[in-house]
Amino acid sequence: MSQQMEQLNKDKISYFTNIAHEFKTPLTLILGPTGQLIRQKGSNDGNESLEMINRNAHYLLSMVNQLIDLHKIDTKNLTLKTAPFNLTELLDQTASDFSSLMQQRDIHLETRYRLTHNDVVSDSEKIHKILFNLLSNAVKNTPDKGKITLHVYQFSDPATGHLMQYISVTNSGSRIEKEESERIFDRFYRIPEQNQYTQPGQSSTGIGLHIVKELVTLLEGVISVRSLKKRGVSFRFYFPLSISDKQGTPAQQSQMPLSVEDIIPPFIPVDRDKPTLLLVEDNPDMRSYIKKLLSEKFNVAEANNGEAGYEIARNIIPDFIVSDLMMPICDGARLCRKIRESVELCHIPFLLLTANSSEQAYIESYENGIDGYITKPFEDTILMAQIDAIRKNRNLRQQKFLEEEMNLSVLNVGQSDQQFMKEVMDVIEKNYCDSNFGVRELIHQLNMSYTIIYKKFVSLTGVPPVRFLLLYRLKIAKNILKKNRNNNVIVSEIAYRVGFNDPKYFTRCFVKQYNMTPSSIIYQES
Repeated sequence: MSQQMEQLNKDKISYFTNIAHEFKTPLTLILGPTGQLIRQKGSNDGNESLEMINRNAHYLLSMVNQLIDLHKIDTKNLTLKTAPFNLTELLDQTASDFSSLMQQRDIHLETRYRLTHNDVVSDSEKIHKILFNLLSNAVKNTPDKGKITLHVYQFSDPATGHLMQYISVTNSGSRIEKEESERIFDRFYRIPEQNQYTQPGQSSTGIGLHIVKELVTLLEGVISVRSLKKRGVSFRFYFPLSISDKQGTPAQQSQMPLSVEDIIPPFIPVDRDKPTLLLVEDNPDMRSYIKKLLSEKFNVAEANNGEAGYEIARNIIPDFIVSDLMMPICDGARLCRKIRESVELCHIPFLLLTANSSEQAYIESYENGIDGYITKPFEDTILMAQIDAIRKNRNLRQQKFLEEEMNLSVLNVGQSDQQFMKEVMDVIEKNYCDSNFGVRELIHQLNMSYTIIYKKFVSLTGVPPVRFLLLYRLKIAKNILKKNRNNNVIVSEIAYRVGFNDPKYFTRCFVKQYNMTPSSIIYQES
């Protein structure tokens, strides 16, 4: 018994921790746009920001209401409040709460209504909560381009003659084992490895289905769940209704399924002069909000989970990555590890966004190789300042590296990038004297594509490969001139020794870089 109580307390702590974290995403999406509206004062973007605030405020309210309902269940204060209402309107309104999210993920909603009576008497608020939680659960567990079916019909109870309302919510793509179905309605219970399609602000807290069961029981109804043969899950419940005396509208028999398109289009740079930033965030509102903030300075590519983000990163080699931590399929921590383990991608600055403000999460994130860490909720100015600071610090290290002796420790990069730059320096060291050795030969010896090498050079050193090779040769020439200032060295010989074919071109490059002639170094230093 004591073990059960201990486990229950642990479950409660876990639940309220999950709820606290879930509060942070909608709070960011409320506070951020609010700050923008205050600064914009009547901008055309105002309506869009207000809609985002309204949508996330309502979600936050729904989570608070679940906490209140849980308390009412515990204190036996959950009661029915029956009144006439239009059932079709209630069904359509509840389904429409998820239309935006389903459109964004290309989930098809099919509704099948067979109603003999539209105007009925029951507790519409309780029915709405039941249906809302079941649809929310279905969306969480439906893959992109999947399908959800809302089946509604009425029948007469053979034993009592009462009008009975049947509702089922079925989603494709998931499965519940028998032993799990027996616990699915238990408070705080969450199926292990469930919700691989979960969207932020829609993650499982282990309470929604428990409240559903309690509400159905309050309605004197019955609810069950079962897995379908062709991979899918169906929640079904029925309960008694009374017929309203009000003359309502004719019952709706069917509704065409919604057909939508994926809202994340292929990435096409808008401005070739801007750097490219990859934004990996599974919450559509948060992704839209951050993209709007960053689009002035970056071409923003989008991904809704870490796995998709990694593939996009490999295709476009972005200049910067901003990623959420908690995501389905592949989270931000795993994405960062994959980026840092990739020779092609490990140079990319990585900023992590998270609702987890614990010291342990902070330490683990930096151990994974992130460059910056922001906790939700955050101000838009903080996000921009963090990105600017990461880029500025990297630029300062690059300048120091190029202006001094090209010491790799100055770059302060990860192990993979250190290894890459060491290999680059070794290849150049062995070949810089050869005037035929250029970028093409460097790429050949490194055995990597030009695009990847170009991106890595610019990210790590601040200059493209051809410029880096030139600076390296000039640096060697300058050191030779300093060491031989009393030996009557000939500048043209130094030019040939470091791989220049034309001494005049060498002198022009030297003057442009150091603002002095090669011979003046000998004169000034002597």
